[in-house]
Amino acid sequence: MGKKIRNSIEIVVEQFQNLLEKCLQTKDDHERVVLVRRLINLVGVIQFLVSVQKATPHT
Repeated sequence: MGKKIRNSIEIVVEQFQNLLEKCLQTKDDHERVVLVRRLINLVGVIQFLVSVQKATPHT
């Protein structure tokens, strides 16, 4: 299960980086607010995945 979680973290981090890039490039304030909310949600997902990875015995 550890590898699956690690792969999931990599996917979420990649999505975070893509959204951050879009957020920094957009000139539309409404779009920026939506993107920041999505970034915050992804941080929560990353925190959850890391906590699950720490709780899972390493094999």
